[in-house]
Amino acid sequence: MLVPGSGASSAPSYAIAGGSLSVLYQPIRRMSGGNGRLVAVEALARWQHPVRGSVPPSVFVPEFGRAGLGMELLAGVTRLVATQLRRNDSPAVPISINVDDEVTTVRWWHSAFLELLAAERIPTAAIWLELTERVDPADRPDRWHTAFEELSAAGVRLALDDVGHGVDRLELLYRLPIEVVKLDRSLVEGAAIAGCGSGPAATRARRFLTGLADWCRSQQLLTVAEGVATAGQQRAVTDGGWVAGQGYRLGRPNGLLRQISQFLQQPQLPAPTPDDAELDTTAPDTTAPDTTAPDNTAPAGGSPGNTAPDDDAAPDSAAPDNTAPDNTAPDNTASDNTVPATSTARPDPPHVGVPAGPAAAAQ
Repeated sequence: MLVPGSGASSAPSYAIAGGSLSVLYQPIRRMSGGNGRLVAVEALARWQHPVRGSVPPSVFVPEFGRAGLGMELLAGVTRLVATQLRRNDSPAVPISINVDDEVTTVRWWHSAFLELLAAERIPTAAIWLELTERVDPADRPDRWHTAFEELSAAGVRLALDDVGHGVDRLELLYRLPIEVVKLDRSLVEGAAIAGCGSGPAATRARRFLTGLADWCRSQQLLTVAEGVATAGQQRAVTDGGWVAGQGYRLGRPNGLLRQISQFLQQPQLPAPTPDDAELDTTAPDTTAPDTTAPDNTAPAGGSPGNTAPDDDAAPDSAAPDNTAPDNTAPDNTASDNTVPATSTARPDPPHVGVPAGPAAAAQ
């Protein structure tokens, strides 16, 4: 259930599992050759419980999944994003939504998600769907892979999140139509340290970073480095060939999507500041885990079924540019207001320019 904000300066929330779900928005910006141009925005889910307080995503997302509420969580985030996309001043770039492992095991979850996008008038080209580090491809049936193929065919862009962390998911880079690869913050931090070193380990680290970026470029995939918090980290990943970035240095999260529009008017990357000394703490697993026993207050309930999708970030939209890909930010033209779940149209890889906005199409 959507709960409207108290005023123009406050964001709406979504009542779920006895608590309040909200979304923060963090920009993803081009670092190399783009003057900090806005590429996309990630929707970061946050959950506030009346007894447990603010529960970190690394705790509540798995809890929701185990309780059969993963789809409801995905639907809640999507609806919250949709309310902000309908504003005329929302940024004209895609919005990235996270999908967790438990959701992908629900039969027909992808069809329910496409139906939700159509109901909320969100063009599929406005969405990046991020497969988190907990999405495990091991021993999955063919229908599991087919779900992602059908999402991609409908226009949803697939991103592999936290590469280099969690379970081994490298096979997804060739088994699924992945279009965006996001480097985990741990490798970004390691790259910055390696950049200051001269030994064999530092050389191997730099070669690994460059080699992965080169492979992504050869496959026309957009590369994004996560957790870029310092000038040194930004320099290390750009030297390694990574095109876009996300982190405190490039933009802190905020609760109103329209505030991200400032990056369209002020595209230059920031000069080094004292904040360069602190690491980005916006990732779901950076908040200290809540030690309160979750059994009495954690979400409970049965699976919402195969038709009621749930929660995780709606985006900005547009159909891609057909210009030859150059591993830069995705480019999309205006898209239709509704997205038939059966659509077979396949947008080109998002590598050239900044997409025209889904804001108008979502109205």
